[in-house]
Amino acid sequence: MQIFQGANLPILDPAFSNDGASNSVTKKVDGKFVLRPSSLNVHCYFSYAQNAILGKKSKPSGASAGGTAYHYALELAYQYKINQQTNPNIRDIQEIGVTNWKKAMEVDELHYSSKDSPAKMTDDIANGIIAYESTMKATIPLATETRFSIALPKPSNVYSQVSGSVDLLAVDMHTPQLGGTQVGLSIIDHKFTSKKSTEPKYRMQAKIYQLMAQANGKNVVSTRLHNMVRSQQLKTKTTPTQLQVVNPIDDQATTNLVMSRVNSLINMGEMYHFLVSMGISPDDAVAVAYPTTTPEVSFLCQELWCGWYHQCPINNPSSNPSFDLVSMLQQFKEKTNDEQ
Repeated sequence: MQIFQGANLPILDPAFSNDGASNSVTKKVDGKFVLRPSSLNVHCYFSYAQNAILGKKSKPSGASAGGTAYHYALELAYQYKINQQTNPNIRDIQEIGVTNWKKAMEVDELHYSSKDSPAKMTDDIANGIIAYESTMKATIPLATETRFSIALPKPSNVYSQVSGSVDLLAVDMHTPQLGGTQVGLSIIDHKFTSKKSTEPKYRMQAKIYQLMAQANGKNVVSTRLHNMVRSQQLKTKTTPTQLQVVNPIDDQATTNLVMSRVNSLINMGEMYHFLVSMGISPDDAVAVAYPTTTPEVSFLCQELWCGWYHQCPINNPSSNPSFDLVSMLQQFKEKTNDEQ
């Protein structure tokens, strides 16, 4: 059974073809920025703020565009399964993923790593969707792209709430039912990456998803990462595109870490707000309030991957703010102490 016919193939809106963490549209609620779950795991807050606070868009990458096309294909597949109560034709889903990837290439001039190419991305998307078929068949989906929001733990002049969409809400197939008849839910997060994900790295993002859903009345008992790892050319062999399932640890320590990271982002925002209120330009305020990383800390801190590499205060000292930073920080400290 075919679910889409030729010209009626769903095409992802080109305006959102590169909606990765570094290129997402800046969202506001009540005039303030929204904190997204992905912001808890960013590799560099200076890079994050260029988009999330200043609203700038970096040079798009083939990796992010391909990941979006893969995500969109799975979203439509699960939506079909919810509506029709049957599994879609996997070849149709494969065609949706590849077609939207090719559409993304027409919209933007994408950049690639030395080990990547448009042809390799096409193959990995096609093979990844086929590799995911058995998992899709075994999953009982309830809703796709469900947005949840929760209040901040303390007031902020910059942020309004924590808000984000989960890829899939499904029946939890692994955790025993609670209360005998109450069915537990699982949040499934889809990723499409060049290497396997580590459980600790994903733990915080999984926890904030769970906290948001539970705060909105959903009986979420687990969060799982379905990470499609792209093929790799090694010295002696080629590893195929394959699914990695990560089950994050759920403990109080992770909850505490999530709240600490949210509070840190709020504090960065308050410093940014103070500096701008003192007449400092938004660009200079971001350079001070949102810390940068270094190549020693993150491999993403290099010109190939970072669209803000040449604006970074570490890599381009001439971009450092020219105002009296010590004096400004002292004023901010005094203002913060007065408000406590």
